[in-house]
Amino acid sequence: MVRGSVHVAPAQAALARPGGTVVAEPLQVGKGQFATVDRLSTLRPAISARPAPPVEPERTPVRPPLELVTLPRPTPLDNTLNSSTGRFVTFALTLMLFGLSAMGFVSWQEPQRRLSNEAGLVLAAA
Repeated sequence: MVRGSVHVAPAQAALARPGGTVVAEPLQVGKGQFATVDRLSTLRPAISARPAPPVEPERTPVRPPLELVTLPRPTPLDNTLNSSTGRFVTFALTLMLFGLSAMGFVSWQEPQRRLSNEAGLVLAAA
């Protein structure tokens, strides 16, 4: 018997098809046994030689909602922060806070701050 071929018993010869396929039967596998099924022994559905008819989806021209097409109006805060003054204030505030935190990280370990228990407050503020 060739590996991968299906053995057809004499009792099953009547069920054998001319193409070499066998009618599918339920497998009876005991506990601890493995069953291998030849993929070519299963019945395949017939495939038509005629192609499927073309399908055209319905096209209904609908305009999208105006909220999706237009940008939202800028708020007064957006206008302020996008102006030259807003950008300068943002930049100056960033520099000031960075400088203050750098001074706090440098000065929190000074001995007089440790003796007066201010070191934790300076570190937390930095």
